[in-house]
This record gives sequence, structure tokens and C-alpha cells, in this order.
Amino acid sequence: NENLKNAISEMNTKIDDNVGQLSSEIEENRKDTDRKILLSYGTNRYNPSQRENALYLKGDGTGMFSNGAFFTSGYCYIADYETITVQKFNGTSGVVTCRAYEFYDENKTFISGLSNTSITPYGITVPSGAYYVRFSGDSGAENYMLIGGSVCATSFEEYEERYGFTNSKTERLRF
Repeated sequence: NENLKNAISEMNTKIDDNVGQLSSEIEENRKDTDRKILLSYGTNRYNPSQRENALYLKGDGTGMFSNGAFFTSGYCYIADYETITVQKFNGTSGVVTCRAYEFYDENKTFISGLSNTSITPYGITVPSGAYYVRFSGDSGAENYMLIGGSVCATSFEEYEERYGFTNSKTERLRF
């Protein structure tokens, strides 16, 4: 009986120690004011739910034309890219199709763009200071991809957002 009492007492002490340590860690995280929420993306930066149907970018930052055969993307984050490729997938093969694009700074102020039916939409150079791009393409907007680099993708990837945070002590991304 005495052995059982000692074992229970020892177990209770360990539980109290673990709860105390966990409470300390929770409090420490609460005090950490340097934590930042981060948003990261998958390979495809085009979110089809943010598109505007029946609109076509002018390419000069002055607005859009109305045209039912086209769509215009929302603002796609590209600040970490030097070049981009806009690509439409038709079945399993990648078809390159982009009719217009416009680059914007971090405040979504127009920087530069192009509107032309014969744009080569792979290897588009991202101008200095650009954070976002919008592009116009043919209907079938859900099958488009906007990726970094100058080579077309070989398979389609859905748009993906991931949220996490940094902790000032570790500076590691946590999801």
C-alpha cells in the first residue's frame, strides 16, 4: 500500500511540474510582442475566386475594357519573383495565353504594363518595386496559373494560401 501511495505522489508531482512548465510557456508566448502573422503561397499565385469576369486590362493603368470573352485577375503577390509566367491549362497540357498584364507597387499603384493579343507570357520581367501583378486572359479563368520563372509548368496546381507566425525567439515559421 505504501508503494502505491509513493507512486501516486510521484506521478502527481510530475503532473504539477508539467502543468507549471506549460503555463510558463503559454505566458511567455503571450508576452512575445514581436510575433508576426505570415502569409505564404503555393507555386500558383493566381486566385480564381478574385477574378473579374468580362473585363480586360488596358495595360497602362487607366482601367479596363468590357469584353465577355475575357477575365482579369485580382492582385497576385509577386514581390519575391524576378520573372513570371502566366499559363492556362487545357486538359493536361499547358497552353500559354495572356492578353494583358499590369504591375503595381506595395500600395497597388500602377508601375508598368502591356496589353496586346500576342504577348509571350512566359519569362515576363518583374519591374523593380513591383509587389503585385494583374493579368487578363481568355475565358476559363479557373484553369490559369501564375508562377515564378520563365518555364511553363508541366502540371496544374491549385491556388493555395498558408498562414503561420514567427516567434521572435526562434524566427521560424510555424503552421
